[in-house]
This record gives sequence, structure tokens and C-alpha cells, in this order.
Amino acid sequence: MAYSKEENIGCKWLVTRWDAPPQGNITLSWKGEKIQDMKPCPHPPSRVIIPGLINCHVHLDFPYLIWAPSFIPWIKKVIAFRKAKAKLSTFPQEELSIKKGTVAWGSIVPYPWDRGRIPYMGNSAVPFLEVLGDTKSPIPPSSYPISPHAPYSLSPQLLEKLGRERREELKAIHVAESPWEEAFVQGKPNPIEGEIFPLTGRNPFPHPQARSPVEYLDALGCLGPKTIAVHAIFVDTQDADILAHRQVSVVICPRSNLYLGKSIGPLPLFQEREIPIGLGTDGLGSCPNLSLWEEMRALACYAQGKRWTLSPQTILSMGTQEGARILKLEALTQLTPGKEASFLTVRMPPSLPPEDLAPFILFQGDLHLERVYIKGKRVL
Repeated sequence: MAYSKEENIGCKWLVTRWDAPPQGNITLSWKGEKIQDMKPCPHPPSRVIIPGLINCHVHLDFPYLIWAPSFIPWIKKVIAFRKAKAKLSTFPQEELSIKKGTVAWGSIVPYPWDRGRIPYMGNSAVPFLEVLGDTKSPIPPSSYPISPHAPYSLSPQLLEKLGRERREELKAIHVAESPWEEAFVQGKPNPIEGEIFPLTGRNPFPHPQARSPVEYLDALGCLGPKTIAVHAIFVDTQDADILAHRQVSVVICPRSNLYLGKSIGPLPLFQEREIPIGLGTDGLGSCPNLSLWEEMRALACYAQGKRWTLSPQTILSMGTQEGARILKLEALTQLTPGKEASFLTVRMPPSLPPEDLAPFILFQGDLHLERVYIKGKRVL
């Protein structure tokens, strides 16, 4: 993709990243996909330019909410959905994401693998090709990120093989999403083997026992700097220590976690150990929409109730630069010359002081979203 014309946009405030102070009265210039310059803007409009949102975990193939009172009934309905549905396009969900200010995502792509259809996204749409079953199952080419679905949905032999052979590739794994997952790895009676396996045509398989799903995956060599632990709800101090030691990143999906796991997860444990934390929406199967803004607000309100120390800037960082770091797309959310021109513009009240900018964007930014740019192309 090539755009030869240099473009400019002025703003009252420019946020290069959320852990840095905003810059005032700036004209941002870009050419093609790259930012060229940042110059003074003598008469700035009441607008703020901010990094685009990064959805680290999304299932784009779900077109609607799958209603269930808890995790196991939900999984049963997901299996029925996957068996019954015709091949559906993910394009509507991709468009919904972009209209909500998402400029990149990590999507879980079920077999047979279809990686999406929006050409201007380029490498900003990161497809994690899903793997389930045993060593006879289809395995994606080595050039793609993969998603070994969960500790219970792959044989230990396949998990060990992927951990060994795909160590240098991004891997997203659903981890500690339900207490039944813990019962599974401990070898205790559980509805995953008793109720879910028969629906998929599988029999319970021998596997090593472990104290927790995190320890189970670690024993099989599946955890490392390129591993993304998704959900991570039922995680304790020992698990957090393992994740930190193995340099694993964590992605939480606040609304989906609350819907299916009744908790967001132990965020302070991750923060104390400086584990990278990104945000995801999960799919429409477990979430009412694909808005990262609503995920961030859900997290903010939950954190207030738990009395966690979590500033608006920290939450916005999770939804932007931390997510980009986890997906290895660091150039996406650093709005400086030479970096990628993927950003949002938001109309703001003229009198808004800089110290109130982050709360305004977190709680009301989507109400005033003006434009979305991805790789220099205006898409909204």
C-alpha cells in the first residue's frame, strides 16, 4: 500500500503514549504509513490525537451472544454453534471493531483457517491459528502465530510438541478460565471430561497431573516470552511467579471474564511482578460488543470496587501500548516521527485541562470519536 501525499492534522493535545504527558498545540504530519513530523499548531482545534486501541484477544467468528448461566453450559452451546453454523464472514465484526477505534487485533482463527479480509490492516490483524486435538491434528505453517486452545483441548503430547517446536512464535492460550480446568489438570472428576469431551467425539486422555493450569503448561514447556496467557482468572501467587519467571504476557477480557468466570482475575498479582497486561474483548459469543472502551471502563469500575490502584492512564496503556507490545506491534502506538500513522482523533471540550484528559478519554472518548486512521489511511 502506498500513499504519496503528505497529510496533516492539528490538535490541542497530542498523546504520544499514555505513560507520557500530552503535548500541546501540535500539527501531526504523515506520508504513506509513517509519521513524518510534529510541528507547532498556532490555532489548534478542540481535538486530541491519541494512540489507536489494540484488541489483544478476539474471536471474530461469533456473530451473536451465546447466553448461558456458567462456563460449562456456555461451552456446550459453543460446540453446538461450531457444528451447526454455515461458514460465516468475519467482515462485519472486523468493521465493528474499527468503528470503535480498534487499529489492531489478535484474532483466534478456528480451523479451517481463514485470516480475515480487510487488506489495509496488513500485519495489524494478527491471526492466531487455533489448534486442538492430538499430534494427528492439522498444525498451521510455521510462519503464523498459533493458538493451542486450552490445557484440556490438546493432548499433552501435542502441547509439548508445540512448546518445543514453536517456542519462537507467538502463542495465545486460554489459561485458568474456569475452576473445572483446575480440576482437569489435578486429575479430579470434572465436567470437561464428563460432559464436554463426549460432545466433541473425544475420550478422556492420560495426562500428567499438576497443581494448576499454569503449572501444567509450564511442565509441558509451553510457557515463554512469546506466550500469551488469555483470561488468567483462577491464578494464585505461585502461578503469577511462574508467569513472571517465564516472561509470559497476560491478556484479560474484563466483561467476558465476569460473564463466564464471575471475576476479572488477580490484576494486582500481575502488576506486582511487572507482567505485561493487555486487554481483549473476547468474541461476541461472550461479550455484548467489540468495544475496547467498554472493556476499559468495566475494568476501571471493577478496580474501584476492589480498591485496586489503577489509574486511567494505566488502563489506557493496557488498551494501547501494552497491547501493541504483547502482539509485537510496538510501532503502532508510539505517535512519533518514523512510527506508524495509526491513531484516533477525538473532539474535546475547549476548556478541558490536561490532568482530566485521560479520564475524559477513558469514560467518554468513544462518544466523541471523530476519525480513525490505520497505517495512514482514514477508515472512519
